[in-house]
Amino acid sequence: MSTVSFNLNKIAELKQKELGTEDSGEVELLQIAMQSIDKRINYCKYHYQEFQRNSCDKALLQERLDSSFDGKSIRVIYEASVIAFLQNLHSLIDSFPYALNLIDNKFEIESQAVGWNKDFIEKYKCFGYHEKLDEIYSNSIYHKLKGLVNRTKHKHLVRIKNTGVALIFEKISFYSNGEIQVINGQDVNQFLIECYDKLLPEFLTLCNAVEKNKENEALIN
Repeated sequence: MSTVSFNLNKIAELKQKELGTEDSGEVELLQIAMQSIDKRINYCKYHYQEFQRNSCDKALLQERLDSSFDGKSIRVIYEASVIAFLQNLHSLIDSFPYALNLIDNKFEIESQAVGWNKDFIEKYKCFGYHEKLDEIYSNSIYHKLKGLVNRTKHKHLVRIKNTGVALIFEKISFYSNGEIQVINGQDVNQFLIECYDKLLPEFLTLCNAVEKNKENEALIN
């Protein structure tokens, strides 16, 4: 993963200056949202590292032979790490519109319209970070992540096959560009690498762009 970073506290500080005495609790809500983003990023890093540590060639071979390691099920360890990583990454990105609406208000705080949809994205067309926001919304890796996590959350776990040298998702279906996409035989490790090395840094770049936009607004005002 790239070293893209942003200052969570600074965003809240800039919002506090913008609102001044008019703040009615929005800054506190924003601080909580920013803290959640920071925690979920760290959770993603932890679960990704746990998966990598427990899905090496030796661990996969061991799982096929006797399925346990130091008294623990290897399959439970790597499957739990996969699910925890993907669910945290999905929640991290999926909750961002809520934080963004606190940073740059376009809707009521608890509005049902706040989310990754065309109408929401369009409301931020006048901001310098709109392109980055749209890139996440259109990202095929994010669409695949969303489809996999929603199936896991609402229907059933997507089964993982251990070939002895690799872990393979049985089947993934998701919407992308208005069409249903179906992928059979997706390499689990490769997908997690895509999420960790591409999607997560792209999300952090969006966060950084939002922070820079807020800084520029403060300079102008």
